[in-house]
Amino acid sequence: MTLYSRLVVCGCSPTDAMHVALSRKAKATFLTTDDLLLGIIGRTSGDIIICDNPVTWLTRGDYV
Repeated sequence: MTLYSRLVVCGCSPTDAMHVALSRKAKATFLTTDDLLLGIIGRTSGDIIICDNPVTWLTRGDYV
């Protein structure tokens, strides 16, 4: 099962699931302020994608 399919099955909208899957493909960090979406991604994708809240990400300095 693809990441996209797992996310949709777990409650993500198809649009959000596509954004997450494309972020993983691009090896990019997925940033969102949607706590529900962050929870779904964390439970579904494990460590295969980096996702975070933009404020937390900026304050940690992971972008450097």
